[in-house]
Amino acid sequence: MIEPVAAEPRRFQSPWVTSAAIGACLGLLLTAVLGVRLLAASQEEAAFRPAVDVATAQRAPIRAELLYSGTVQGSQQATVNSSIAGTLSAVLVQAGSVVRAGDRLAALDPGALPAQLQQARADLQSAEAKRALVAGGATSVDIGAAQAQLSAAQAKLDQLLNPSPADIAAATAAVSAAQTAVATADNNVENARAVLLGAFSTGCTGTTGIGLPCGNIQVPLTQDAADNVTSFLQTRAGDPRSDLGARAVAVLTANAAYKSGVAAAASARDAVKSAQARLDTLRNPTPADISAQRALVEAARNALDRRLNAYTDADMQAANATVAQAQAAVALAQANLNRMTILAPFDGVVAQRLAEPGVNVGPQAPLLLLIGKAAEVHVTVRDADAAVLKNDAPAELSIPGDNKNTLRGKVSGIAAAGDARAHTFDVKIIVDDPQALLKAGTLTQVRIVTAQKPDVLVVPTSAVFELSGAQHVFVVADGKLKLRTVEVGLVDRTGTEVTKGLQPGEVVVLSGQRALRDGQGVRPSPVATATPAARS
Repeated sequence: MIEPVAAEPRRFQSPWVTSAAIGACLGLLLTAVLGVRLLAASQEEAAFRPAVDVATAQRAPIRAELLYSGTVQGSQQATVNSSIAGTLSAVLVQAGSVVRAGDRLAALDPGALPAQLQQARADLQSAEAKRALVAGGATSVDIGAAQAQLSAAQAKLDQLLNPSPADIAAATAAVSAAQTAVATADNNVENARAVLLGAFSTGCTGTTGIGLPCGNIQVPLTQDAADNVTSFLQTRAGDPRSDLGARAVAVLTANAAYKSGVAAAASARDAVKSAQARLDTLRNPTPADISAQRALVEAARNALDRRLNAYTDADMQAANATVAQAQAAVALAQANLNRMTILAPFDGVVAQRLAEPGVNVGPQAPLLLLIGKAAEVHVTVRDADAAVLKNDAPAELSIPGDNKNTLRGKVSGIAAAGDARAHTFDVKIIVDDPQALLKAGTLTQVRIVTAQKPDVLVVPTSAVFELSGAQHVFVVADGKLKLRTVEVGLVDRTGTEVTKGLQPGEVVVLSGQRALRDGQGVRPSPVATATPAARS
């Protein structure tokens, strides 16, 4: 028999407890709903915070440039010549030698020019000494010399006017001595003639001749006959140690002695004439002789007076003129000597040596071929760009086939008139190209610097955009965009100068600005930019 189970006693709960439980359940449900909504909103907001590329504004150098293509033209080239004719004594450079304007390239044999320069300098020193003497007045030596000249001239005049027996006797003795010298000289001539005839006879003896015209010998020998004997002595048979050679030497020696004796006799006769004229003058001087001697006395007296008295202004002017003339002579001699040295007309490289030492050269004979180190590039620029260009503006040029290295140059000329139709101007750029890397006729890329600043605030050019006629940037701060109006200056290949509206260190957006708005949240992604050091 199954026993009935006793029923559990019924329990009763308070309504407040039930309400609290229901409220808790509802709270949890509401929290869950709000959390889901907040999560969705957060996800939705993240979806509308785009990633943007940014960079930091920083101080750096900047420069404005014009980019053009230019045509390389032939560099400076010249053949180096001597300005005067002469013998080339030295070439001081080789092909490939690098020279600067004024360097010595070659030299001519100066000949007597150094001696002429030395003489001109000596004349200048003498003229300057004379001028100093004039400025300082006459010395006792000058006065003494002038007095001696006057005394000698006066004594000779007195002798002409009143010759003494002793003077006449001395003059007579001088005539006799001169006549004796003539007789002696004539005797010597006869003796020399006899010796010469004997030498002729010996030289013409035998079957072998020594070059004498034995059938028609003249005394003295004619020049042709003497040359024949001399030529014989230069042959093997004419060895002076041989008999025939000794005969030839004897003929030439006797011939020379005879000619010397004839000259001495003629000189002795001239001495007789001079001595006789002096004796005749002493015995019976002519009015012309006396007048001439009196003029010499007067000139000597005037010279002494000038020495005794101070030099005049005319003397100083004459001395100055003499010095100036001597200085001009020195300058001329120095210029002539300088022309013996050939100098480089410009900086360049020796391409060829066209002459060697020892040859005769002149103004028409090229010595060297010299090519300039600087290349010349011509660029056609727009008229608006030409307006901002200046001579000596720096430029950089690419080397065809070399993407790593560049050449440097500068603007050296801007055409005064441009092409009216194309609105362009020709600009010439001189490039330092010591290795001749730029070839004539080729194109090269040219960057001409029109302005540059060493330390300014710079942002990448892509950060700046135009809005409503003004320049703006988007600045990122606390994850949100701020539209900022800025003023800009120079613009180069990668950066733009900001002169107002931005501070160093602020972060700016680099791209996509047209799709962004002020106050929008973004996720910045920094982009590496050039540092100031790298930009310079």
